[in-house]
Amino acid sequence: MVSARRARTRRAVAVAVEAATAFVVFIAIGGVAVLVLWNWLMPSLFGLPQVSFLQALGILALSRIVFGGSGLSSLKGPGSDRRADGWQALTPEERELLRQGGSVRQ
Repeated sequence: MVSARRARTRRAVAVAVEAATAFVVFIAIGGVAVLVLWNWLMPSLFGLPQVSFLQALGILALSRIVFGGSGLSSLKGPGSDRRADGWQALTPEERELLRQGGSVRQ
């Protein structure tokens, strides 16, 4: 019993370490991509200075904040936007009732 518990704990720690490593690698790749693209395009197109790796990570984080999204929306699959599907499923009479402030009972 103790060895099974110890094995589960070791497996959980291994998975956590792998996940953390994958996260760091993913962020590093994103930072390098921003760094290379910025330093390739922005100085020649707009006369902006080149950026360092840490500045590229900052730009990456800022773009995530400004433009939002987790990047996982494609994993939701088709039909995940229930509001749009629900509206399309309504009859014209039910839509008009909702526009006037009423409620539709199903």
